[in-house]
Amino acid sequence: SLVPEEPPEAPAPAPAEEEAPRGAFAAAAAVSAKVVGVESQRVLVGVPGTGLSYFNFERVLDGDANQESSYETSCAPLVKSFCDGTNGCLLAYGQTGSGKTHTMFGPPDTLSDACHAPGSELSRNAGVVPRALADCLKAVEGAKERGACVNATLSFTYLELYREQLTDLMTGEKVSLYRVGKGAAADEYREQAGCDDDVLLGNATHFDVTAHGAKKAWAALAEAEGRKRRAATAMNARSSRAHTVFALSLTQRRSINEAVLSSKLYLCDLGGSEQVKKSKATGQRFQEAVEINRSLTVLGRVVDALVRKNKYHVPYYESRLTTLLQPAFGGNARTTILIAASPDDKDGDEALAALRFGRRCARIENSTKCSTANMKEVLEHLEGQIGDAKKELATLEARGAKQRAEAEASDATLRGMGAGHNAASRLQAVSHQDDTGGDVTKESRLAGAKGYTHVDDDAGQYVILTQKLAALEARRRLVVG
Repeated sequence: SLVPEEPPEAPAPAPAEEEAPRGAFAAAAAVSAKVVGVESQRVLVGVPGTGLSYFNFERVLDGDANQESSYETSCAPLVKSFCDGTNGCLLAYGQTGSGKTHTMFGPPDTLSDACHAPGSELSRNAGVVPRALADCLKAVEGAKERGACVNATLSFTYLELYREQLTDLMTGEKVSLYRVGKGAAADEYREQAGCDDDVLLGNATHFDVTAHGAKKAWAALAEAEGRKRRAATAMNARSSRAHTVFALSLTQRRSINEAVLSSKLYLCDLGGSEQVKKSKATGQRFQEAVEINRSLTVLGRVVDALVRKNKYHVPYYESRLTTLLQPAFGGNARTTILIAASPDDKDGDEALAALRFGRRCARIENSTKCSTANMKEVLEHLEGQIGDAKKELATLEARGAKQRAEAEASDATLRGMGAGHNAASRLQAVSHQDDTGGDVTKESRLAGAKGYTHVDDDAGQYVILTQKLAALEARRRLVVG
């Protein structure tokens, strides 16, 4: 979608024989790009050295469009698919000051006002994110009332990526980003974590909307908004200095076919690209602009590789932004790009760059499918894993692992030295700070030099299995309801 301030009076025709819009030829001859005309599905731009060029989109919104039409056009179809079990992603892309954050979230007081409104109703100025969350919650409640869904859990995480550092906006704490990899061990780890993703988040808050309700959700989001990094520049008085990712997760058990249905929806407000000579950013603001532009450059390279269908290398892992968004571009997801651009002549070059990015994204082909599983098979598999974990725990308990684990947990001298090692071996191993990385062959060579002894991991295995059992039982409760 394109959101300029005012549409031109005359439409921009495609046939060459029709009269061109007023000033079009002058724009084509200019040294900077200029937005010449805006129609319902295309934008006419005067491109230096090329002439007039059309950019086609599914829908173009002008300056008269309100927040509701922006949401209905760009995100409402994704929300419907998400509730039906299909993954989705909406990316807001454009230069700084073009209206991305306003479109995605609305004015600054939107969420706090919703907390005090009767029935927690959103105002007409609410952006895409709060509208999507409200519609998802209504859909879940409606499905339960109709009997189409026996149990459903709707939750979200809210992250900020600032200079390659992920932060949980719900708590202000740092978040770790893990690549799971491939192979049997990776598959087991995914199963234990309860997801199919190649990327996992550590220390991220999952806010359960179905348990807390809309009012508490608005309050939590309003508090999270206060943790965002913003600063004034010459181009934007409230410039977002980072990327934000709002990720919805929905798990449903439907009584009709006894299937467990899982889906995710990413709503991303990307930091605005900016020319430093225009934003006049210096010092810390300059470094922030450099990091934003760098990650957006990597995003462009990912798009180019996918358009070329380069199966050998897509540079997802060159930026944490593209690592986080890999499922949206290279996997099972329905993705919409919302392009925010200014029609002002002074912003013509930035508008042209944003439109070109949107056109490249339109050439990417994703495959989408619902992630479902048969209820009987899911429960049988979970029961088998729970049974195996209990048997292993019983064997470890018979060897005294439980008592040792409890003793180590209460011994302050052993905390932080690694799970499952007795006092003597831990101390002799110099707290395992020997740069072996757990490599047994390297550890054995240290025996003589450092007085290193091999360790007994019964207590550590007991702790790990206890945590795994708790996670498996939590998943069973989620499925059964």
